[in-house]
Order: sequence, then C-alpha cells, then structure tokens
Amino acid sequence: MAQGCVISKKLTGAITENLAKDKIHVEAGPMEPAREMIKNGDYSGALKEYNEIFKRYPKKSPGDRALFEMGILFAYPDNPKRDSSRAAGYFKWLVRDFPESPLIRESLAWIDALKRITENEERIKALLEKNSAFQEQINDLEKKNRVYEEQIRALKEIDIGIEEKKRQEAPE
Repeated sequence: MAQGCVISKKLTGAITENLAKDKIHVEAGPMEPAREMIKNGDYSGALKEYNEIFKRYPKKSPGDRALFEMGILFAYPDNPKRDSSRAAGYFKWLVRDFPESPLIRESLAWIDALKRITENEERIKALLEKNSAFQEQINDLEKKNRVYEEQIRALKEIDIGIEEKKRQEAPE
C-alpha cells in the first residue's frame, strides 16, 4: 500500500512535469522561428510569423505574446522599418484585447516609453527646424557683414586718399 502511494506520487510528478514542459513548449515553440529570423535580420519574415501566431491564437496565449513581440519588433532600433507609432499600437492592442495577460505591465511601460520617445523626436525635429532657420539668419548676417566690411574698407581708402590730397595741398 505504501509502495502504491510512492508510485502514484512519482507518476503524478512525472505527468505534472511533462505537462509543464508541454505548456512551456506550446508557449515558447511558436516564437522560435520568428526569433531566429530577427537574429538573422529578417524583420519582415519575423513579422509574418508573429502575425500567423496571432491568427492562430487571437484570444489566448501565445496570441498576446505575438502582439507583444510585434510591438518590440517595430520598436527595435536595428529594424529599418522601425515605427514607434506602430509599436505602441501593438502594445495598446494587447492591453485592450488581453486584459489578463501577464504582459500588460510591460506593455503599458512600452506605451509610455514610446510616447515619450515620440514626443522627444518631435521636439528634436522642431528644434532642428529652428536651428536651420537660425543658421539661415546667421548666413544672411554674415553676408551683410562682408558687404559692410567691404564698404568700410572702401571708405577707409577714400579717407586715406582725402588725407593724402590734404597733405599734398597743404603749405609746408
């Protein structure tokens, strides 16, 4: 009887362990091809993979993870099609459609960070435009300054000529 309990516990433990492995495999497995594509720089291919995963799991995990990864993909600095707005859209989608997802807090943090990045990029753009306008003003002022310096030089030459004539005409 005691031996039966030990065997039962071992069997239950083995089943639980296998179920845990299966669950991890189900959640992690579908993401691996897309992750490999990202490592190889194939961002478009990874996006297609994540879209397929989301289509298969539109209301449950790993659909939430696929949305999250698409957000990360569009926020990724090495992605030539990087788009903060699209990245934030995927994180907002996850928050809206997967309210029980363990990725909610991270998604909210990404939404906030991307919002701040976008605001800072807009400020930088505005400052660069102002800088460009100021640089044009500086260039115009430098041109005017060169003209004034040339006029001053010409007036000095005239003044020197007048002084020389006065000396020549002055009685000694």
